[in-house]
Amino acid sequence: MAEVEEGQVIGVHTVDEWKLQLQNAKDSKKLIVVDFTASWCGPCRFMAPVLAEIAKKTPELIFLKVDVDEVRNCIDVFSLLLRNIPLRPCQPSSS
Repeated sequence: MAEVEEGQVIGVHTVDEWKLQLQNAKDSKKLIVVDFTASWCGPCRFMAPVLAEIAKKTPELIFLKVDVDEVRNCIDVFSLLLRNIPLRPCQPSSS
């Protein structure tokens, strides 16, 4: 996985990347903002540049982008919440 600078939205494409990013957030004690999205979702595509701009302005947060069709196993944790997308839950890194 490529090195990511603070203030960027990190694309998560595998379960291993998902686990690594959650561990990185836990280690850094940063809040995680997860953008559950899909390539076919118009509102998701509309919000992507907005989230990228917010990520630039808030490097104290970790922004993850997960395509629900690409990495289904990552969404199991949020399965009760994930009824509609776009969905952007925030989770303290200690959980």
